[in-house]
Amino acid sequence: KPASTNEISAADLVEKVYDGDAADLQVEVAVKDGTTLEYSLNGGLTWSVDAPSLVDAGTYRVYMRAINANYVTATKTSV
Repeated sequence: KPASTNEISAADLVEKVYDGDAADLQVEVAVKDGTTLEYSLNGGLTWSVDAPSLVDAGTYRVYMRAINANYVTATKTSV
């Protein structure tokens, strides 16, 4: 497979004062057709195509990956 030309960019640190409302992950992507974006909150044990929406106060490490059968998978971790 050729090197991935998919690019993932996310804020390395998002700070939000707890107000009971969800904090949505802000991600910018430049992906090729046929690419699927996935997210994990447990170190990559499980993945979801739904971007996390976090409500409870705390620090979260979000793993992201762009998968395309024609390219190497691109990954990014954001805290």
